[in-house]
Amino acid sequence: MARELRSENGYRSLHLASADHGGLHLMHLTAAPAPRGRVPRSFFTERWSGPELFVAIYNDKCGVYVWEAYGQGPPKTIINDAHLVGTDLTLTVDYAGKGFTNEQLAAVMQKDPGAMTAAEARAVMEWTDAITIGIAQYGFTAKRSQFIDLLDARTAWSLLENAERPVPDDAGPVIDPYIEEYEFESVGLEFRDN
Repeated sequence: MARELRSENGYRSLHLASADHGGLHLMHLTAAPAPRGRVPRSFFTERWSGPELFVAIYNDKCGVYVWEAYGQGPPKTIINDAHLVGTDLTLTVDYAGKGFTNEQLAAVMQKDPGAMTAAEARAVMEWTDAITIGIAQYGFTAKRSQFIDLLDARTAWSLLENAERPVPDDAGPVIDPYIEEYEFESVGLEFRDN
């Protein structure tokens, strides 16, 4: 797969940073030079043939996070757009907006903060992201911050040299984090450019 990515995209190098936390083996793929266009997630998820694969997408600039689970059967997805959570599975874990519909949360957002109940204020002001919800839903103890730390790894496995190497300064993420309109709609959320 590394050779295919390199030949199709002209990457000088490919680096896989990884770490084990809370029952998960985390991985982040970068290339140098930083890709202008990125590779769709489906390039990786459709080729996956191992045990269950979890995909975490982080975009704190717009408050959109995704947790996807690939394994037996169709993928399962949790997406949050700030305080709004959409999913195609039954969530059994606690999170800030649990017990509220997205319509109710939209109405809460119209209230003066002083008129909100403690539960309403928590749901819209201290919302829980999809990665945190997904980690708990699947019984792991890793933290979202451990995923984010991996994005800044200084060393990683060079897939083309088969050795641990410093990540080049001009490296950037390979996988496209963009969430398409149909993905929002599939979990009952209104599309937002992200």
